[in-house]
Amino acid sequence: MLRSRCASLAAFLLFAVLSLPANAQQNPDPVPASNEPTELPSYRTYQEKVRAPAIIQKTAEQIESERVLNQARAESCEAGNLGICFELAQAYAKGDGAPQNRPVAAELYDIACQAGHAESCTGLGQLYEFGTDDQAPGDAIIAHEQACALGSLAGCRRYATLLDRGFGIDADPDRAEALMESTCQSYDAEACRLVAGMRLRAPAGSARWWSGFDSLDALCRDGDPKACGDGIQAAGETEPEYEYGLSLFYHFDCANGNADSCDAMGNRAFQGYGLAPDRDIALTYYDRACALREFWCSTGAALRSAVDDREPCDQGDMQACTRLGEAYLVASPIEDRETAIAYFSVAC
Repeated sequence: MLRSRCASLAAFLLFAVLSLPANAQQNPDPVPASNEPTELPSYRTYQEKVRAPAIIQKTAEQIESERVLNQARAESCEAGNLGICFELAQAYAKGDGAPQNRPVAAELYDIACQAGHAESCTGLGQLYEFGTDDQAPGDAIIAHEQACALGSLAGCRRYATLLDRGFGIDADPDRAEALMESTCQSYDAEACRLVAGMRLRAPAGSARWWSGFDSLDALCRDGDPKACGDGIQAAGETEPEYEYGLSLFYHFDCANGNADSCDAMGNRAFQGYGLAPDRDIALTYYDRACALREFWCSTGAALRSAVDDREPCDQGDMQACTRLGEAYLVASPIEDRETAIAYFSVAC
């Protein structure tokens, strides 16, 4: 557990700051094979519902190419290729490669879903959640539950989320958490992050809260940026005793490539939040932030100037005094407008 980790965090962070964790293992959603043609209602019965193409910036050749592609998709879907029905539904749902028409998308999703295509059930559920005008919330729950029953981890994850929220169904947090945990055990990293969030609703410091906190810690170490962000938020909402945990999340988020977290970790190392104050460690983080995003380069430069230019300024180097004035104006842990003005006055 994070609570038992020793106080040698500073040395560990300095050693590991540039290490990059391996990506989290995640298996793809199991989707039933659709090699065998499945008898479907005729696609042509839905064609009259398609609206005229919207005015878009496409050449005549692009429009004709999409028309030919969708005609081929329609014929393949009608012949029973569930994967192609799903692709065509996606096109109509998003208006990507076909005129957007959500009622047609819903019917195509539903055809393939009822024939056992898990991804289509998930697509139908998402369309009912976000994309239709007259569909009851309960229909989204039904679609996601069916997707889950067909083996879709995404369907199970979404079904558990709506069950937890009480969207279209009576809320059942315990059942939702059990389903999310089961989905997590199937190597679904997002489900693991979501179940951790459910546990973090418990009072900070409780065994249940720590279970969620430690899960986010493990996911963050494995390279999940959302888990790092959730961990930073969770630790930031607690008492100061969890400062070292917050530093760990910032550290691993920095190692994962988040420049903002590198800068934040530099501030924490410089000011002694979650670890002993150490300028050299702080500069290591600031330099990584600079390497990831030029916007953050001024912080490290200001800290170096505050040390390197002080003696030359005292000895009459006006350029060094000017650099010191500029350093103390930068938004950083040493920002001090009065000190900046004093150095600028010397330079004048």
